[in-house]
Amino acid sequence: MVHKDPTQQFVMVLSALLFLGIVGVTTAHRFITAPIFPDPIATYGTKGK
Repeated sequence: MVHKDPTQQFVMVLSALLFLGIVGVTTAHRFITAPIFPDPIATYGTKGK
């Protein structure tokens, strides 16, 4: 393990947490909104007209 500057390590951890947070929020948003708001085209496209 290479000794790094504390600020550099803090920035790396912060960016990793930010990235994981964004990915987690987008995936959770997709899983939460999908059952409640289904795709309008897939739902009404075939039987709409």
